[in-house]
Amino acid sequence: MKQCTSCNQLKPYSDFYTSKAYLDGYKTQCKECSRRKAAQWREKNRERAKATQARWRKQNPTYHKDYYWNHKKETKKTPRSYKAPNKQQYPNVQGQFTLEEWNSILAAFGFVCAYCGNNWGKPLTLDHMTPLSRGGEHTMFNIVPACLGCNASKGKRTAEEYETVCPGCVEHIQKCQDKLR
Repeated sequence: MKQCTSCNQLKPYSDFYTSKAYLDGYKTQCKECSRRKAAQWREKNRERAKATQARWRKQNPTYHKDYYWNHKKETKKTPRSYKAPNKQQYPNVQGQFTLEEWNSILAAFGFVCAYCGNNWGKPLTLDHMTPLSRGGEHTMFNIVPACLGCNASKGKRTAEEYETVCPGCVEHIQKCQDKLR
């Protein structure tokens, strides 16, 4: 166990990043506090963060392609949208979900985002109306198609909580899901 210097909580060593610069081999802030601090820095220094990211991408133009080819066996061809949820991250998730169910959901929603009604010409992602992290099930009645922007901005909120950002989306979702029943 180690005490985080930011939140002062005792946490297991697995909650700290490793670093050779420290005597015990672990950073002094826990991962959660480190992420929060980094996000705050990026928020305060947006232009500098963008410039740093752009410089790295320019210096490493084939990084992602190389990673894919070097890890091809681990990177499965199955699209992410209907893969089973991570059992380690969500051990108590209930339900099954198939490609056929995903296709019927897409058809019921007219192949557009359940929240904003657009598809932006890009593939739609799978979104759990009640997130798995909040006890939602991995079944077709908890899953809707969402564009990347809506899915990312919704985050771990329920569809009802997200309705403040996207008025009327819950009513639209219920109408579309009635087509599936």
